[in-house]
Amino acid sequence: ALKQFFNSDINPDSKLTECLIYSVFQEVMKFLKKQPTSDLQSFEEALRTLKKFMRSAPLNLNSELSDLVFQITTNEFGGGHLPDLRIKPTSTNHELFLIRLVFHGAVMLCSGNYHKLLHPISRIYSNPASLRRRLFPTMMDDQFVHTKHSIQESGNWYRCPNGHPYFIGDCGRPVVSDKCPDCGSRVGGVNHVPDAMNSLLSADRDETKPGYLLRRVNNAKDVSSGERSLGPAAVKIIRILMDIAFIWSSCSKYSIDSSKSQDLLSLVKAVETHAYLPEFFYQHLERDLQDLSRHTGQNFEETVFLIHIVLKSLMETAKIHCDIPTVLRTRGVRDQWEKAFSEEFIQPLLSSIHTDVRTQMEQVLNEKRIANNPLLRVVYEREEPEQDNPLPYLWRYRTIVSLEHFSQCFSSADSCPLIDKFLREESKLYVTRYLPDIIQLQKRMRDRLLHRIDRREATTTRIKDFLDKVRLSENKQESEELGRLIESLATAWSIIGEEVRNNGRLRTDDSLNQHEITPATSLAYLLASSTGEGVLITSLTDYMVLVHNSFVHAYRDGVNGTHSDKIPLRELEPGHMIDYHEQIHSLLLSHAHYSLALGQGSYVTYDFEGVEKQFTDRFIQSKPLIVAEHIRFEYTREAPSDMFEQVRHRVKQTEVREVLWKAILEDLGSLEVVSDVLRVLDVVIGILSSAGGDPEQKLSAYLDVLRYSSTPHGAGPLQSRRAEGVLCLKHILSFWSLLSIERARHLSNLGQIPFSSLNDEYQDILSDKEKKQIERTCDRDNFSIGPILTYLHEFIVFFLGEKGSDEKGYGLKESIIIYAEENGNKLPDGLSNLPTGIKLSQTAAVWALLAQRDRISD
Repeated sequence: ALKQFFNSDINPDSKLTECLIYSVFQEVMKFLKKQPTSDLQSFEEALRTLKKFMRSAPLNLNSELSDLVFQITTNEFGGGHLPDLRIKPTSTNHELFLIRLVFHGAVMLCSGNYHKLLHPISRIYSNPASLRRRLFPTMMDDQFVHTKHSIQESGNWYRCPNGHPYFIGDCGRPVVSDKCPDCGSRVGGVNHVPDAMNSLLSADRDETKPGYLLRRVNNAKDVSSGERSLGPAAVKIIRILMDIAFIWSSCSKYSIDSSKSQDLLSLVKAVETHAYLPEFFYQHLERDLQDLSRHTGQNFEETVFLIHIVLKSLMETAKIHCDIPTVLRTRGVRDQWEKAFSEEFIQPLLSSIHTDVRTQMEQVLNEKRIANNPLLRVVYEREEPEQDNPLPYLWRYRTIVSLEHFSQCFSSADSCPLIDKFLREESKLYVTRYLPDIIQLQKRMRDRLLHRIDRREATTTRIKDFLDKVRLSENKQESEELGRLIESLATAWSIIGEEVRNNGRLRTDDSLNQHEITPATSLAYLLASSTGEGVLITSLTDYMVLVHNSFVHAYRDGVNGTHSDKIPLRELEPGHMIDYHEQIHSLLLSHAHYSLALGQGSYVTYDFEGVEKQFTDRFIQSKPLIVAEHIRFEYTREAPSDMFEQVRHRVKQTEVREVLWKAILEDLGSLEVVSDVLRVLDVVIGILSSAGGDPEQKLSAYLDVLRYSSTPHGAGPLQSRRAEGVLCLKHILSFWSLLSIERARHLSNLGQIPFSSLNDEYQDILSDKEKKQIERTCDRDNFSIGPILTYLHEFIVFFLGEKGSDEKGYGLKESIIIYAEENGNKLPDGLSNLPTGIKLSQTAAVWALLAQRDRISD
């Protein structure tokens, strides 16, 4: 057969050359799948003959196709860089489908025989360096561009000091100052002059990122939606083509051992640095095929056939002229390319998907080796089953009425705009079902921990430890409810986190980009804030509110009505959400027309207008807009020196006798109570620093003015009758210092970090020798541990708390002496006797050791 082929008059450029390569691959693959040891010698002889023919054949194969043929005959398809492409006797049909698909794409890329429109994808293989600063198809835009265009009034856009955009209407210049709703920094300005660090945004600002944005594959729900003119299925088809190009590029001349692999790495943004490129892209190919199967309503085998049809179409139209630009420098060119590619290769296929796929399956079933399989003949209705055997009817493949199938059939975007929006953004709307749980979680965490935990403690505490503590201190039911709410947050983030990172108004930093919420996750991720870990829950909530409101606005715009019903975010309940999940299937069934015919599969059509009317009436019409008033968490403050100076300036301060302090501490007792009172003092100090007050006014009376209520067990906000009866505003800083020291003692005794705001560089441990030196110093008669602990605490909070790590190598004793001289303070007795070898980086450890000695002496 080979001799006859080579001796015939065949154009070397003909597609028959590629067909021959496919045929050789198919036969080699069939043998390798079986690989009987008795035929191994004859098979190796056949391979040697095949290599000889392929090298001497008048086919004018280019070097890349020649290498591909060599890989076929040695079972090293992919150059051995991806074990998944090696055929084994144990290879499953699923694996073989993927191997065939990658091979089909590899032949197309190596031959260069494809339509010009494929160039933005084919260059991934042929010249990846040329794509470094180019936009990639199906990637998301900078959403600010769309937001800007949606505002019709005149004005200008500005950026707050932390980069959040805001709009000023009318003349476009600021006349008042306010706070940024996202981060609290000052925005606006006065006299038409923006505040410092606020900058005017360029009218043509566009931060759409170049490159292919990919992360590792996980088992979360597919959140892919349409992009611009592309529907979800079209997005997946284009990404599958890019997956194949990346796989073949990373397995061939840009292998992992090649310096040119950096060209590929530079194209993929946010990919894990440890990712092995061939395997990384292969996993994405599998996932994208699964998602496309869901979008089109086809099984996995039929979905693979669908991509084969696209590849075949690209090769058959290679000679057709095309004027569409293929260098995607701008969003406009990228959008034009996507529209052209979809109209040429994707939309015609999707509109006749069942016919085209069935035609391909018929060709496969007509092959003699397959057509004789009795099970396949029944499954694909090649013959009528026996009348007395109903079981084969169960094996037949019938189209299932589902949201995915409805999406694939939908073709009425102009007459049904809301359903069009729903199908494009369903994956985002789906996640809003978790929003009430997330709001409940934020409210519960705020009620439990507001001003009772500092940022470091929250960062170092695991969610599992927190839930265990709740279970032990309260009840199992409360712990389980918190666990359920946290699970809702984790599920929502796993589904839509990628979308929030790229398109949310609040941008998470790089350390959060790959974060998954698990029992080992830091508790700080559950405490909403505009900085640090808490940005995760804040940005997720903000994005989900925007998604919900966009559907309510779209409905109102469609009926030319206004919407008066609004609900504050804090009061949100499940009944306020667009909850379609349980009823969407029955709605589609009620508007589906289903017909069956033997040998023709199933034929399903939908009443799209009827679906839209029922969908809006049942799920959107009565839903309110959500007013986004975010629930922000506030940590316990480590007192900043400037605030204390303001209090000293406005309210004259004095000390209280040590005997009274000891009595108050006896009243307070536990760490929890001390933390509660510190929370109260934080608020009072903040007010006094700006408003001042009468030094002689009783602290308890001042709290009455602030309308502080009693605790649940009947005690006053200070939780000590002696404190309420004696302390005045002139004692506020002394009282705060006492409780702050006491709290640090409790934390130290529990083996926790006593100073949460202190840089890690100042948390070094002491050696055994250094500990003994300090203990000998403590035994001296003139060493007053109590006053030294107080002074050292002040030094840590007001001096080290504001320092970077560049001074950590200085001596501790020398630094304390300098601090005392600069502030005109007298050192407590014995403090100057500290060993000279102790470094500033060991300050926290020294304090903890002295606190332990003081507790033992008591």
